Amino acid sequence: MNEGRFFSKYEQLVLKGAGHSVELDVAEKVWKEVSKQQYRLTLFPDVIGGLSRLRERDLIVAVISNMNQTGELLCDDMNLTGHVDFAVTSGGDRF
Repeated sequence: MNEGRFFSKYEQLVLKGAGHSVELDVAEKVWKEVSKQQYRLTLFPDVIGGLSRLRERDLIVAVISNMNQTGELLCDDMNLTGHVDFAVTSGGDRF
C-alpha cells in the first residue's frame, strides 16, 4: 500500500469515527487538505518542572515520538535538551 492510499484510508476511518461515511476518493481529498495545515508542538507550562522532579528521584526520563525528525532535533525544538536523558523518534533514530 502506498503512502497516499494509506493516509486516505486513515482519513476515511477518522471520518467514520466522527459519524461520516465517505468514499475513499473523498477521504483522499479531505486528507490532502488536512495535510496542508501547519502545526507545531507546544509544551504545557509545567512540563519542565515535572521533568525536573522526576529526574530528582533518579528516574530515567525519555521522549518517545512518531515525529518525522530526530530525537535530538525534537528536543532542541521543544527546549527539552538537558531535561531528558534520551529521545527516540521514528523519523531519524534507527535501531
